[in-house]
Amino acid sequence: MSIETLTTDEFMDLEIEDHQEALRQYNDAITSASSDLASIGSEAAKNTVLDRMARLFTLRKVHTVRLEEMVADDAADAASHGSSLQAAA
Repeated sequence: MSIETLTTDEFMDLEIEDHQEALRQYNDAITSASSDLASIGSEAAKNTVLDRMARLFTLRKVHTVRLEEMVADDAADAASHGSSLQAAA
């Protein structure tokens, strides 16, 4: 499974660790593309790298937002369970 070709259902089934790994991979790819950009002379080649970086930034943002949602949901669940345990005591 490639993080760039996930279906919506597959994306929604990813775990927190999967999103964290995707973010690491996108950060690495963005860093690499940024380094490549400095050594490219042709405007067309620079534009190609900039287009790729734009896609990488967008995909990274999608994983960031989903990860933030999942972390918030986990925190809400933990708080809900904590208040249920306190009420039962």
